[in-house]
Amino acid sequence: MLVYQTIFALIWAEGPLIRTHSVLAAVRVVNVLSVV
Repeated sequence: MLVYQTIFALIWAEGPLIRTHSVLAAVRVVNVLSVV
C-alpha cells in the first residue's frame, strides 16, 4: 500500500510540471502552424 502512495505522491508532485510542458508543447505547435 505504501508503494502506491509513493507513486501517487510522485505523480501528484509532477502534475504541474506535466501541465507546463503540455502548455509549452501546445504553444510550439501553434507557432509552427502559424508559420505554415
